[in-house]
Amino acid sequence: MASHKNYLDSLMFITMASFWALNYSVLKLALNYEPPFVTLFFRILFALLTSLIFALPYSSSFKHISLLDTFILGFFNIFLFMGLWFLGEKSEPASISSILVYTYPIISVLLSVIFLGEKLNLYQTLGLFFGFSGVILIMIRNIKTGGIYGIILLIGAALSWSIGTTYFKKRLDKFNVQTVNFLQYAFSLPLVGIISFTEGLKPISLPFIFYTFYMGFFGTSLAYLIYLYLVGKHGIIKTNPYLFMVPVLGTLFSIFINNERINVFTIGGLILVGLGIYLSFKNK
Repeated sequence: MASHKNYLDSLMFITMASFWALNYSVLKLALNYEPPFVTLFFRILFALLTSLIFALPYSSSFKHISLLDTFILGFFNIFLFMGLWFLGEKSEPASISSILVYTYPIISVLLSVIFLGEKLNLYQTLGLFFGFSGVILIMIRNIKTGGIYGIILLIGAALSWSIGTTYFKKRLDKFNVQTVNFLQYAFSLPLVGIISFTEGLKPISLPFIFYTFYMGFFGTSLAYLIYLYLVGKHGIIKTNPYLFMVPVLGTLFSIFINNERINVFTIGGLILVGLGIYLSFKNK
């Protein structure tokens, strides 16, 4: 993906990774105003509205896409993934949330090998190993900041996202990606809305609208559109080692935005993640 012919794809990936990494710090701020599923409802609402702009030019493709497949994608990729993540981040720091959710690359690669028949080469295997090791090292020192409840929820979120991505590659990556992206929000929004009513709604503030609009447009609609395009074009195994950049950036953002502290474990983990990304690039 990083050859001289694919600079645009690399730039798109860096943009997407930055949007996703900033989500964790912004979510932590948004949760100061509203409970998890209310926050998620507004995020998906903004994602739905903005993704419609991208999908409208391809409206003729709606009739060709299986509604059942897009419902399943939305359930795992949006509703369950983000619901577990938002609940987990309520008790965990933004940096730890990004690290635990980004056990996703290794889980999704394993699922793609099992269910999609994709194959790993030596450099990709080493890249995943060092990248995942870096994520674990960053997590070790900070694992005591929350209870086991939050940790389980965040790892569950990573598993749900992995299932969703594998399902997309198996069933939907031949369809128009703008349409698929819109439909996964359309199906997940009512499910989130039902649960959000049980949490209660505080008076909506302007900062909360700003935070959820960022997460909905940049951190969800636009970022997912880029990711689904890259997965459809390059496959899960070639794409996902680069996702280890997200917890690195997420940790850095949390230091500057949420005033979280960095330690030697974090520095060592960042080095391992950097090595993992380099090895993943090496054989391209």
